[in-house]
Amino acid sequence: MVYDMISCGQFGQQLSELVNNSYGHVAKCIYKESLVQKDLYGKNAIAGFYQFDHLDLSEIKWIHAFGAGVDDYLKQPTIQPDVILTRTLGYMDKRIGEYCLAYILEDLKSVVPTHDNQRSHFWKRTNLNVLYNKKVLILGTGFVGQGIASALYPLIEKIAGINASGISNPAFHQIIAMKDIHRSKLEQYDIVISALPLTPTTTNFLNKSFFALLHDALFMNVGRGKSLVESDLLWALENGHVRKAVLDVYQTEPVPADSPFWDHNAVMMTPHHSGLTTFDDVRKSFEESVDALKNGIRNHLFVDISKGY
Repeated sequence: MVYDMISCGQFGQQLSELVNNSYGHVAKCIYKESLVQKDLYGKNAIAGFYQFDHLDLSEIKWIHAFGAGVDDYLKQPTIQPDVILTRTLGYMDKRIGEYCLAYILEDLKSVVPTHDNQRSHFWKRTNLNVLYNKKVLILGTGFVGQGIASALYPLIEKIAGINASGISNPAFHQIIAMKDIHRSKLEQYDIVISALPLTPTTTNFLNKSFFALLHDALFMNVGRGKSLVESDLLWALENGHVRKAVLDVYQTEPVPADSPFWDHNAVMMTPHHSGLTTFDDVRKSFEESVDALKNGIRNHLFVDISKGY
C-alpha cells in the first residue's frame, strides 16, 4: 500500500522531501504549513505536530506525530480506533537524561547559589552534596524513563522505576507496580523524577496522596504537565515532602504570570525544552516506523490506542 500523505507545520516540508526522495514506495507526500479540511481530500496519512482540532480525520489510516506525547491526537473525536499512530522519539531519551543529570548536579553541587555568591563578591565555602549514595525513583519506565535511568545508572546507588505492570526492566535495579506504591517506602528516595505519559490513570496522579509518601525529596517533572496537581506540589514543598522542584512541563503553557512557581525559592522552572523535537528525531523515528510497517511489526513508536501510549 502506498499512502497519500500530507505533512504540515514545523519540519513538515523537510519530511515531505524525505518521503518523496527516499520512501516513494511507501508514500507520496505534499506539504502545507497549516491544514484545512479540503487539504485532506484524497489523503489517508498525516505527518506533523498536532493541529487537527476542527478537522475530520475519519479517512486517515496513518498519523505520524512529530512529538513524543500523543494525548491530543487520542482526544480527537474523529480518529478511528484502527488508525496507525506512530510517534517521534529519536534521541529525546538521551537529551532528557542529560537534562535530568544536569539539574540534579546543579542542586547537589550548589551551582546557582555559588554563582550568586560570586556576583555578590561573597566568599563562602559549602559542603557539597554527592550523587553516588543517592536513591532515585523514576515514574514511567518507557523510552524516556529508560533514557533517564541510563544517564544516571553508573552514578547512583539505586534506581527504581514505577510502571503500570510491575514487569522488570534491565535499566532499573527495581520495578514497582503503580498499585503497590503505598506500601513501597517511597520516603527512602532522595530524587523522584516523573516521566509519565498522559493517560486517564496518570492525569493528576502526582497529587497530595502521592507526595505524602515522599520525604525531603528533589522532585522533577519531565513527563506531562497534566499529571501534576500544581497546588498539591506547593503543599508538598510547604510540608517537607519535597525540598525542591525542577519543572519542565506544566498544566498551562506558557505558565501564567500569576503562578506562584515564578517566585518560589524552592522551584526551578524551565520552558518545556528538556526534549525539544529536532528534525533528526523526526527522520529517525519516521524511518524506524516505515521499516516496521514494511515488515508487518509494531515497535516502540507505535501507540496502543486503547492504552494511550
